[in-house]
This record gives sequence, C-alpha cells and structure tokens, in this order.
Amino acid sequence: DVSQFFVKSIDKKSSNHQVYKLGGSKCFSWIQIMQILSEACGRKKIMLPVPAIAVRLLAILFDRFRWFPITREQIDMLISGNTCNSSNLYSEFEIKELNFSKNNLEYLS
Repeated sequence: DVSQFFVKSIDKKSSNHQVYKLGGSKCFSWIQIMQILSEACGRKKIMLPVPAIAVRLLAILFDRFRWFPITREQIDMLISGNTCNSSNLYSEFEIKELNFSKNNLEYLS
C-alpha cells in the first residue's frame, strides 16, 4: 500500500510537502501479528506467554543471530503500537487496502 501511495503522490500536486500517516483499518495484538508473520514465513513458532521486557532482554543478546525470531527494534515497534485511521486517504488516492494476512505477506517466505 505504501508504494502505491508514494507513486500516486508524485503526480498529485496537493500531496507536495505533506506527511501522511498510513495504516490499516484493523488493529492486531502482538500475538496476532507474530502468528501471521510466522505463517507467512512458513515457520512454526512456539509462543509462550512471556513479558515483552524479557523478550527484549533476550533480543539484546541474540538478535544478531539469524535463528532468533525478532529484533530489539521490532519489539519496540510492537510495544509502542502503530494504529491510525487512513480510510480517507485510501479513498482520496483511489487505493484498495491490502489486508495484513499470510497471503499478502508471501514475499517473506
């Protein structure tokens, strides 16, 4: 979706010098995001209920290794959240929203 907004904004004069907050229409929990990403990557992940701070501490030690499933930065972004309502922008730019789903994340596998 972001690339479509970027391309369409090039010819749209009213988008010059504008900042757009883009986001999907559905909110996901940390667990839902991890499950969808895991499925999209074709990997089965064991998920245990662990506080985010504990996972972040592990990431400080292990995120440099490919086998560790998440980086510090990714944990920080998941914790802080990143929701916004962009429905008016999808209409204005005539873009059909793609769902955050396994099928739309096939490029990760």
